[in-house]
Amino acid sequence: MDDIGGFSGVVKLSNVSDFIAPNLDCIIPLETKRVKKAEPTVQIRTKEERKKPKIESIKISLADCLACNGCITSAETVLIEEQSLSKVWESVATFRLSIVTVSPQAVCSIAAKLAIPVEETARRISRFFISRGVRHVVDSSFGRQFCLSLLMEEMESVPSTSRPLLSSACPGFVCYAEKSQGELLVPRISKIRSPQAVTGALVKNYLALKYKIEPCQIFHATVMPCFDKKLEASREQFLVPGTKIRETDCVVSTGHLIGESGGSSGGYAYRVAMDYASKYNGTINTSQLNKNMELLEVLAGDEILLRVAKGFGGRMATTESKLETAFVHRLRSR
Repeated sequence: MDDIGGFSGVVKLSNVSDFIAPNLDCIIPLETKRVKKAEPTVQIRTKEERKKPKIESIKISLADCLACNGCITSAETVLIEEQSLSKVWESVATFRLSIVTVSPQAVCSIAAKLAIPVEETARRISRFFISRGVRHVVDSSFGRQFCLSLLMEEMESVPSTSRPLLSSACPGFVCYAEKSQGELLVPRISKIRSPQAVTGALVKNYLALKYKIEPCQIFHATVMPCFDKKLEASREQFLVPGTKIRETDCVVSTGHLIGESGGSSGGYAYRVAMDYASKYNGTINTSQLNKNMELLEVLAGDEILLRVAKGFGGRMATTESKLETAFVHRLRSR
């Protein structure tokens, strides 16, 4: 439990000002089993001969917590026990092939902490993992390119009646939308995978074919700036098709490596605006509406072709904006 000191304030909602109060009761249906007692009889036997009924304890996994209306805020121990740096070293020693994906946000956070150039930080992180038995260290920017390249296509395929299209770099927002605002928000959320999920699929499929091994023989860990990525990796949607094998087995944060986490979003909102401006020969105008809302407008002369909003913080998930936008990107708290 030594890792709890670096636990993310995004998951521990009590540490932020825009927290969403959890429900009081856990809604996971736990089945209570009764031990059947035999009919009373008179029998003489020694104490050693008496057999006690075997009662199995009930366990709630991290994947179960995703179906709960409040457990995420009170299950830090589950997160730490299931996904931690010690789990990475244990798995590296047992799996045939180990891959670590590092996000550029995590690299920049560590570079700022150590006061060294980003390029040098990336090399140090790579050497650090490889020296401990990891075969490959991958930049999640590779997976991000797949995500960004599909944004414009998805944006234009969404009918105007179904807009705005919502995208978020925060899995916590997705969990909240599913649990509390399902009918309103879920149909509008982008279907494109995150860079972590894309990279996980590539690792467990492409590398399995390249090395001629089964996906279950590959261990894939990621280094991310936010602990909520642990929740994302545990979702059933991100299992190797037809199996119970996770595409991303373990997520650790920059806090595990340097003692405190940090990071930013991945450029989704700006990429949509940039692609629109490029396709329709427009220009991008950026304005700050308030401390939690930034607006990007794609203009063609005096005509507004597209409005893209960037919202920061958990309150953005509960605040209904009257601003007419086609694309909204929700981010973690600043």
